Amino acid sequence: MSRSEFAGGRLVWKPTPSGLTLAWRLARRVADDLHDALTAEGDAILVVSGGSTPKRFFAALSRQAIDWNRVIVLVADERWVPWSSPLRNERMVQHRLLRNRARSAALLSLVTPDQTPGAAVPQVQKRLDALGRSADVVVLGMGGDGHTASLFPDTSNIDELLNSTASVGAAAPASQATARITTTPHWINAARQRYLHIEGAGKRVVFDKACQAGPVAELPIRSVLNADSASPVKVYWAP
Repeated sequence: MSRSEFAGGRLVWKPTPSGLTLAWRLARRVADDLHDALTAEGDAILVVSGGSTPKRFFAALSRQAIDWNRVIVLVADERWVPWSSPLRNERMVQHRLLRNRARSAALLSLVTPDQTPGAAVPQVQKRLDALGRSADVVVLGMGGDGHTASLFPDTSNIDELLNSTASVGAAAPASQATARITTTPHWINAARQRYLHIEGAGKRVVFDKACQAGPVAELPIRSVLNADSASPVKVYWAP
């Protein structure tokens, strides 16, 4: 498909022949969006996801020629682990994205000294409020269970997170070893440009299922695909 309608949400399907090609195509498109934001706003706000899938994309994006010292980068969600942990999304972004030409970008953390993400939510909410506007670009991933950010189907408060009008919330998915802080669909879907980066036949099956009607909490990626947003979700997929 090139374009599809899904319960009011617009999707733009961008298949690519390989993960490497996808990384460079997506990097060039995101760089163009950031350039537009820099021209219009004077700065740019970029939200990215953790995991292994975006590593090649980060490498490609880090080499794009834009004014990175005016770009603010943050992650869509974060595990509540020390900076030294290899599980820390922000650490991976620091090492994989904020280098080469992108080394001068600023990393806005979702983590505070609080013992739990729940205790940190008010402070992190203030940090996002201080940005003064929603994100310019959000690049999300999706797990094999249909989660995005830290919106997992087996999170006890998943309905609360999906329906929240706050920017962030705390999550403790039963299937995961660590508690997390996550941005919410309310904040994600306000972004000027929204992307979904997925790879592999298995995730294509999950994505196709998510494009069918069903409970959002069952496949939380539906909260993005089905959002009443001004911007379509541009889905970059490689086999």
